[in-house]
Amino acid sequence: MVVACSDSELCRPSSVSFRAYTLKLGVGEVTFWNKAGDIKTMRAEDMFLILKGTMQSHAKTETINTRMKFSVPATLLAGGIPIWRRVKEKPKGLASQTECYLRFYGWTSPEPTVEIHQYDFDYSFLGAKMSTSSLQNLNTTIRELMNIFPQAVFDSRLTEHVGAPAPFKKSVNEVDINCKLIYLYHQAVSGEGPSA
Repeated sequence: MVVACSDSELCRPSSVSFRAYTLKLGVGEVTFWNKAGDIKTMRAEDMFLILKGTMQSHAKTETINTRMKFSVPATLLAGGIPIWRRVKEKPKGLASQTECYLRFYGWTSPEPTVEIHQYDFDYSFLGAKMSTSSLQNLNTTIRELMNIFPQAVFDSRLTEHVGAPAPFKKSVNEVDINCKLIYLYHQAVSGEGPSA
């Protein structure tokens, strides 16, 4: 099977229309909220594809290191007795971590309608099923969503497994490209999308 797609369409950055912060499970639908309090509801019949993948996220880090530093002025004032003082330093850097994400797609567009990020999501809706691990909570969320969207295709091939080499690179642009390719593949397989 061959899927036809122009390079310009494929390389265009995805415009995620809604980054969810929490959700509420309903009968045949899920309501998502973002941090601003905006609401988006997705019905079961509108859900086509749920993609799970991993990407590298970066956060600025600031640590405080304490070290001893020789003090020339204090030594001179003490008549030549070496004086050391404690100095606090705040080196800044970037810490990277692997983060899972979920992207939800409808039937008509290769652009995700909703996106969830593992470390930026409130799992309190899980109630008693909530655990202390965000990854376990994300996996529980996926199981709950698949109960609401049983006809949706679930694809986790963009997930990096521990100990295995990553099948795809993880820059944001490459994540977008890989997500679009998987969407187009599933559309072609389902008979809904363009193929050649």
